[in-house]
Parts: sequence; C-alpha cells; structure tokens
Amino acid sequence: GCLGLQLEKRQENEDNRLNKIIHGLCQGYRRILHSPDIPHIFHDRDFIYMLRELRFELMNLNEIEHTSIGEITPRSLLRALEDNFNGTRMEEFDKVVNTFSTVVGEQCPDFFSLINEKQQSQRNVPTILRSSMKLDPTRRRLYGRYKLIIDESEDESAVRLLFQLGILNSDPSQTTVFRMSDFPNDVDNELRNVEILSNIKLCMETGKTILMINTGRIHGSLYDVFNQNFSIMATEESRKIFSKVAIGPKTIDVVVHEDFQCIVHIKRSEFKDIPAPFLSRFQKYSFSISDFYRIQLREIPIEDQKLMKNIETKVRSFIDHFGK
Repeated sequence: GCLGLQLEKRQENEDNRLNKIIHGLCQGYRRILHSPDIPHIFHDRDFIYMLRELRFELMNLNEIEHTSIGEITPRSLLRALEDNFNGTRMEEFDKVVNTFSTVVGEQCPDFFSLINEKQQSQRNVPTILRSSMKLDPTRRRLYGRYKLIIDESEDESAVRLLFQLGILNSDPSQTTVFRMSDFPNDVDNELRNVEILSNIKLCMETGKTILMINTGRIHGSLYDVFNQNFSIMATEESRKIFSKVAIGPKTIDVVVHEDFQCIVHIKRSEFKDIPAPFLSRFQKYSFSISDFYRIQLREIPIEDQKLMKNIETKVRSFIDHFGK
C-alpha cells in the first residue's frame, strides 16, 4: 500500500522482482528491530516513510492507474535509508545499510553491491539534511517529515554548524530560534510557554523555519504538528492546511504554510530518555564536530589532508603528554 501498488497487481505478479524487493525490505526491517548492534530508536513510521519515499522515486509510471510500478534500485534504497533510518553514529548507520542490503540482496543479488560500494554514493549528513530541507511541497507532503537534530556535544555545537553550513538561513525573516531555559522561574512559567507557542503559531502561518532548543516542556502542545496530522480545506481557487495547537487552556486550528519547516534540537545525552514513538515523528540526524571535521578533510587536496592529519597527530601527542 505504501508503495502505491494495488493488491490485485501484486497477486498477479507474485514472483516478480518488485515483490521480492518488498519482501526483503520487510525482513530487513524486522532484523533492524531485533539487532543488538543497532540502537532501538526506529519505529514503524520510519519504515512506512521509507516506503513512501521509495514509491515516489520509482522510475517508471503506469499511465493507466497512475501508480509507480518501476524499479527500486540500490541507490534509491540508500537514499531512503539516509532520510529515514539515520540519527545513529556513522558505524551504526553502516550496519543499517548492510542489514537491508544483505536481506534484500538475498532476493535480488544486485543489492549486495551496496555493502561494498556505498562509500562512493553515500551522502554526508549536512548534504542529506540540506537536500531534505529543499524538497518541493509535493514531495514534502508525501514523504517528508520534520527534523530532529541529535547533538553529540554538550555546548550546542550542532546549532552553530546548521548556520555555518547554510542549512539554516540566519536571516530572522527566514528562521526563528526558540530556546527555553531551565531556570526555576522559567520552568513553571505558563505565560512564557504561551508566548513561545503564539510565536510558533505565527511562524507556521507565515512559512518560516523554526529551530527548537530545549523546548521539551511545550512539545505536548505541538503533538499534531509533529505528527503532521493535518486537515485540508480545498476549493477550486485555494488550498489550506490546518493543524491543532494547544495554547494555554485552548486548542486551536492553525494554518500551516506549505513552506513551514521545523527542526527540534536535542543532546545525545538526553536521547536515551526520549520514547521511540516521539522519535519516529522526525527524520533524525546526528551532528558532531568530529564528523564535520572529517567531511571538510575529504574535500581538500590529498597533500593538505596529510598535513592536517600530521598536525592532528602531533596535537594529540601534546595533549596526551601534558594533559595528564
């Protein structure tokens, strides 16, 4: 169903390649859920949105039924995994890719190629996130979700990287940052919560991008927004999307502009306390300074890479010697 295939069509072609791939994807997802080497942060919604993305990316189109019935390729599977089964550390994501590649490869051997060739076509996290943020409204409605940034640091380094890399626009007319404090006077300040939610409502209506930092206290008010549980009112001339937002004692319907985007920031140290159903509402991405350093290092000439690695080795030696 998520791939847009009618049941009758699947039954008629029970042994075809597409059905074998679908079977492999389902088995791969089961292995992910039970693997001791992969964090248990994924949920059915992650798998469903991966299938929805694969559906949109299928290459051929059935002009009669207007459904995609073409090929799922190793590259399109990798792209869908990057968007929907991310948020882990690099070595853990490699295990996710290898698991799906192996299981689907048992059905269609060309998918085994992902295990050895993924390094050539695998995108880094900033590139994945940047591409996802630039999806057109149609694709965003079909398989896009809001974003959860998992910061490996304790000093909000990921927030600075989002702006430095141009993923977020620092222009206040484009992006608004909402940051809540943990001071005792702020924790139970309902008036402050209402003020922030009212400003978020305005951003939703005007199509701005919001970055939410340490905002767990108001996440419950945005339950339908995070779930993208939208109501649509359409006429011949216009189309409006609404979502419910709880502001103070009232729950109101808020217009959601098609350009509105939301990024929630959390620290890795807080990650273990967040339930999987909440995590599954988002596309998840892990950000760290070390990953950013490795990405930048790959993009400079080989000689400069050797020089930087030599400097790194000497700096580490200095720290190990004098830091004790």
